[in-house]
Amino acid sequence: MRGMRLVISITLILALVLAGCNKIENNINTAENISAGGEGDSLKSGENEAKTSKSIVYTNTKLGFTLDFPQSWEGNYIIKEYDEDFIGVHFIGQSEMGRGEDNDGLFMFYIGTEDALAELFADGNTIIGTANGRDFYYATGTDYPLSSLDLSSDETLSEMIKDENERKLMQDDFAKAKQMEADIENIIKTFKPI
Repeated sequence: MRGMRLVISITLILALVLAGCNKIENNINTAENISAGGEGDSLKSGENEAKTSKSIVYTNTKLGFTLDFPQSWEGNYIIKEYDEDFIGVHFIGQSEMGRGEDNDGLFMFYIGTEDALAELFADGNTIIGTANGRDFYYATGTDYPLSSLDLSSDETLSEMIKDENERKLMQDDFAKAKQMEADIENIIKTFKPI
């Protein structure tokens, strides 16, 4: 497990180094659709969301369901929609590491059909509801990309990140991601067919 985290950490750091000073605009959760560059894949950040007083409602008309996200998540997540009948919810932070390798954040969880998720995860998929006559499941990965923000648990990563501002942003991102992670179970419970 530690070896896998080391490989992920080194890969992410190399990607950051190669990206150089590439800055992204903070357009997360606006009405803008951001292309992920993959055929049929897209990052949705607000296009299918409506705010209520206590939540942000994500609507996926293709798959036929809605999810409610807490207002506290605003600006810190994107939803990547895939052609293969699933979505991925990704954390977006302020640090370079927190924005992810392709500025599409760090994976938190997936929702999709059993067949779509079976390709990604051999087991651990939990049914959460039915929409458009299909069962939908929730899954998390076996690796934990949010740990790439935790300098206290990875000595190699801690030694590689020298910039004090980036270190502070990573620490802030990790704290925010952990707060958000505590909301996932309640978000899953809001799954509703449309």
